[in-house]
Amino acid sequence: MAGSRVREYLNPRRHPVICGIVVVCIAALVATAVLVVAFTRQSGDLESTRQLDQDKTAAQSVAGKYAVGAATFKADDLPAWSAVLKKGTAPNSTRGSTRRCRL
Repeated sequence: MAGSRVREYLNPRRHPVICGIVVVCIAALVATAVLVVAFTRQSGDLESTRQLDQDKTAAQSVAGKYAVGAATFKADDLPAWSAVLKKGTAPNSTRGSTRRCRL
């Protein structure tokens, strides 16, 4: 007898407003979780975009310095000109630069 009264009291049809509020709360929690995941991914994309912009700026600076060094060619002082070109480059890229071309 007491068990049937409890079951009748807990019947969702008896409390439709409470059931509606529970459904809305669950939907809000799911939406919040989805938004948190979306914003977390976006912040990672933003950070990688910023890093890419910094890398591009650094590469442009190095390329500009190399181009200026290459443009200031002095025929009477080739070793100094070669040293300026090698400055700031990777060791692998300077390895073969001391070879002379045969025509």
